[in-house]
This record gives sequence, structure tokens and C-alpha cells, in this order.
Amino acid sequence: MKKILQLTGIIVLLSIFTGCSKDDKNSFDYDADLLFGRWRIIEAEYEGNYIDVTENTIINVKDEETGNYTAYPFGATYATFTNQMNYRGAGSFGEGMGTYKFSGKKIEITIYADKLIYEVLSFYEQNGESYTEFSVLQHKSKDIPFSRIKLHKL
Repeated sequence: MKKILQLTGIIVLLSIFTGCSKDDKNSFDYDADLLFGRWRIIEAEYEGNYIDVTENTIINVKDEETGNYTAYPFGATYATFTNQMNYRGAGSFGEGMGTYKFSGKKIEITIYADKLIYEVLSFYEQNGESYTEFSVLQHKSKDIPFSRIKLHKL
């Protein structure tokens, strides 16, 4: 009986230590090193149109209830992802520091109580420069409902 209890204890301990790893909770379909660094948003899609946001611009946003348009200024916007899972945003998407996690193709950023969720569409290089494109799944950005954003790695 004593050996059965010991064997049961060993099995329980092994299942605890092998059942769930940090990597299982935080897996990414891409090489995570591609994400780490400072990025600048260079293009955003709104109502099917791609808008160059490398310089200050005005984006006219339609109010779905009234049909009226409101002009929103949009300026330089940056995002920094560290390999310690820290995030910092600066610019028209808002200022703030927080954390992030990824799973599959999704990146979920938490800044205070706000959650921003993106789906990575691609990472690629062009003329020796790194770019990525995200589909915007959940974001509050001065009420501008962007559907996609393109970022350039600095």
C-alpha cells in the first residue's frame, strides 16, 4: 500500500510539472524576435482606404448614428515591444505603458484596464527594412475605427 501511495504521489508531481508550461500559455505563430523592438505606425486602413500616417494628418470619421463626420488629428504613433513582455505606446493611439502576451497570431496588450487586441497578418522585409501588418480586433483610438495598421521597425 505504501508503494502505491508513493507511486501515486510521483505521478501527481510529474503531471503538475509537465502539464502546463509558460510557453503553452504564451505561444506565438511567428518568431517572437521579429516583434521585439520599436515600431512606428506608417499606414492605417479606415473604411477601405489606406491612410499615410507618417506625417500629421486629419482623418474624417463618420458617426454611424448621425452620419456626420468629425475631424480627428492623427500624428506620429509608436509602439515598443520588449522581450520581457512589456509594452509602451506613444502618439495618437495614446500614451501608456503596460504588458502584452501573444497566442497564435494574436497579440493582446494591457494598459491599465484597457485591452488592445491585434491579429498579426504578416512580418516581412522590403529593401532591408522590417515591416508588420496587424488587423485591429479591439482598440480605442480617439474613436477612429481602423481595421488594419502597417508598422515599420525603427
